[in-house]
Amino acid sequence: MNVADYFVDTLVGHGVKHVFAFPGTPIMPIFHSIDQRTDIARITLRHEAAVSLAASAQAKLTHSLGVCLATSGPGATNMVTGVADAHLDRVPMLAITGILPTWKQGRREFQDVDQTQLYQAITGKSMECKSAEQFPSLLKQCIGYAEKYRDAVHLAIPLDILETKIDPHNNLYQVTQQPQRHILLSAPKEAYKLVANEINQANKVCIVVGSQALGAGEYIEKLSERIGAPILCSFPAKGIIHEEHPNYTGVFGVFSRAGSSLSQLIVDHADTILTFGVTDLVTFVSDEKGLQNKHIIMCQPDFSILNYHFRHLKSLFGPLDVAVKQLIRYVKSKPKTDLLDEMHRLKEKYMVPVNLNDSLNEELDSFVHPAKIFKELNRYLDKNSLITIDVGDNGLWAQRYLSLQHRQRVLVSNKLGSMGFAMPAAIAVKLMQPEKTVVAICGDGGMQMYMAELNSAIQYDVSFILIILKNNSLGRVSRAKGKDYWVEIKNPNFVEVARGCGCDGVVVNNDHDLELAMKSAFQVHTGPYVVEINIDPHLLPSRTIVGY
Repeated sequence: MNVADYFVDTLVGHGVKHVFAFPGTPIMPIFHSIDQRTDIARITLRHEAAVSLAASAQAKLTHSLGVCLATSGPGATNMVTGVADAHLDRVPMLAITGILPTWKQGRREFQDVDQTQLYQAITGKSMECKSAEQFPSLLKQCIGYAEKYRDAVHLAIPLDILETKIDPHNNLYQVTQQPQRHILLSAPKEAYKLVANEINQANKVCIVVGSQALGAGEYIEKLSERIGAPILCSFPAKGIIHEEHPNYTGVFGVFSRAGSSLSQLIVDHADTILTFGVTDLVTFVSDEKGLQNKHIIMCQPDFSILNYHFRHLKSLFGPLDVAVKQLIRYVKSKPKTDLLDEMHRLKEKYMVPVNLNDSLNEELDSFVHPAKIFKELNRYLDKNSLITIDVGDNGLWAQRYLSLQHRQRVLVSNKLGSMGFAMPAAIAVKLMQPEKTVVAICGDGGMQMYMAELNSAIQYDVSFILIILKNNSLGRVSRAKGKDYWVEIKNPNFVEVARGCGCDGVVVNNDHDLELAMKSAFQVHTGPYVVEINIDPHLLPSRTIVGY
């Protein structure tokens, strides 16, 4: 038994099922150890950035430890992207990098990079193992930190240490069972009464739902109805609330932008923000300079994301579904409020039907309006669907027109905003939940970044629907700050590329093609099924409140 074997034993003990990796000599002992087992799998993607984005997506889906693995030098530098994504979006990740043998370090030899320092800026902890005896303590420390604080951690391990033989009977290397997760008990009723009293005294309450409120959506809707409060979601929380609920206003804070104009107006009119599972309050409670301008009542499932940046009227900790049900008991019933009436007036005043034939190009028969794409997609999504969404205009179109009515999960690269997230994420979540119908939505720019992962999906027999909004430009960049920075990109025929990889797809140029393509996409396929849809490059998503 060597240190690499102990490492894999520890991962299995913590319930890890998949390790996302790209090979290299310094980490091959770990590859060898994983490949000898049937209770854990190594998933080799085509690029280290995809490796870390996949691990981040898996952690977002399960709220448990995601693991990624890369070699020294460029392997470690490439893997930074997804590690930063996990760090900013507050999910537990263990990033392992191999480094040169200890006696070779510090001499600027081949691939000699100070990886510990490199990762310090994007993780909660970044450390290097110096000896086999030190390794068990460092590994436990890293995993414990990642799970307690929902953060990314990094550990660099020299090749010679991974290969070091150890005594499996030595207590130092005994692997204990996965520590039981600490779940807070429900707060005493006096705590609920105190929080309910603050809600009762507030004039204009707006409810904000974050990704940590998973499973509490139905009860939050009932609380909203009882206290007459509009509901809005952060982008990662999309789907937690039934999006046809009359009190739902939409998504707020999309890739640092406001989201729907209705959500912005409601936040502006509110004086108190009642949050459930929100990981970042800045967007919802502060002005453009970051100064607090709203009262906050914060509810969180645990203390890992306790926010000290703003003053809270009250903070409530514990299982959120229980917390909301208890609050419903103690708050005063006032289903008709000024803020809710204001929301409905604003909705009626600003609601405009979207022009599905809107285009600045005369060749309308060569394009499909994005609203039509999501309107058609909505027909096929059910409670068994899971959606991964990329960064850019495709994400803005999706947050507006993707209507989720079965509390489906949505995964995004929210804070980092990493283009190309959708496809590695789709691979990761399909491996974890093979019974789900996984739909990945991306633009042509993001698709080109990780196009090689189509081969990864084929290799591991992973099937999902990949919808590409193709406008031959980097749309979000092209209109930065209202100016015209036209950024054209030359695209291949993505369907032909897919077929070259061993999967299939269809190109969509008009509405008739769209209906047939969606019908075909939701049939059973081997590997990814690519739906390449041409959209007008001049048509950009607005924040106008729209309807079909």
